[in-house]
Amino acid sequence: RLGRVTCTVGRLAEGELTARTDHRQTKDDLDDIACNLDRTAEEIERLVMQTRHLSASIAHDLRTPLARLRAQLEMLPAGDERGAALEEAGRLSDIFDTIRRVARIEAGQGRAGFERVALDDLASDLAETFGPVVEDAGKTLHLDLAQPSQVEADRGLLIQAVANLLQNAIVHGGDTITLFAHGASLGVADNGAGVTPDQFDEIVKPMVRLDAARRTKGSGLGLALVRAVADRHRARLQLSQNAPQGLCVTLEFTKL
Repeated sequence: RLGRVTCTVGRLAEGELTARTDHRQTKDDLDDIACNLDRTAEEIERLVMQTRHLSASIAHDLRTPLARLRAQLEMLPAGDERGAALEEAGRLSDIFDTIRRVARIEAGQGRAGFERVALDDLASDLAETFGPVVEDAGKTLHLDLAQPSQVEADRGLLIQAVANLLQNAIVHGGDTITLFAHGASLGVADNGAGVTPDQFDEIVKPMVRLDAARRTKGSGLGLALVRAVADRHRARLQLSQNAPQGLCVTLEFTKL
């Protein structure tokens, strides 16, 4: 029974909010601990799901009036002000879409849609797709493969996550971007100004943007989506300083 309690605590810590001890009524102190843990887990799950549903609902409900606003703006005479207003409306629409994507990913349960994914094939396909985008931004994309593994994953979600990492590197990184697959790890590194370690926990939170990033376009949701994908796969999202400078973001998976 103690092992069951310990295992449940570990699963909850990894984000598996449905984990329970399934305690038996033996009426001793250990049973009381298990019972309290299950009640606490149920309340945490309820609050988290309520928050996720609320954010997704708000984003969904605001899309309709935003679409109407955009249609009205498009009817205005052409000019700089109209163009700027349409651009802002488009940015807001993108933010709402991202919030909904994050909510859908976080609400995912089970392993539906998971398959064996070869990280070298995935990285190669992404490099081929995003190479021209990086080049158009005046930067260089390198592909670094080192004994890549196969992992159990949702390929579509991994593509979304890496696409966000590449976009972040294009906007905030230096002139060289590296897409890598090392063993059971997949990630993106750049040689930009980087982020100090004390800010790592902050930048993966939704809607958080550092002062340096506020001079560029963005919503502060890119890394939040990456974290949601990592949690969905029970993978570790690791942020580190790149050598000699820059940021490295890695998704570390459990091998099959």
